[in-house]
Amino acid sequence: SISCVAYLHISQTISFIKNDCSSDEFYWLSEIFVDITEKQPSINFYNAAKEKLKTVENEEFQSSILVELEYMKEILGNTLIQQNHL
Repeated sequence: SISCVAYLHISQTISFIKNDCSSDEFYWLSEIFVDITEKQPSINFYNAAKEKLKTVENEEFQSSILVELEYMKEILGNTLIQQNHL
């Protein structure tokens, strides 16, 4: 699946988001942000997605992607809390 490929190649996925990803592609990719984050929590991935959102002009896309970013943030927060308690 696409989420497995993105998970296995997280640095390439980040690079794609930063450098080559259109708004349409970013919108579609956002549907698997949570899957990727659950498999490999990455603040760098979250930050790249958050920065890319600033370039998206379509308000419907922005709204949908923002929801996914909030889910990612929640997962990352829970992961960081768990790691600090170990």
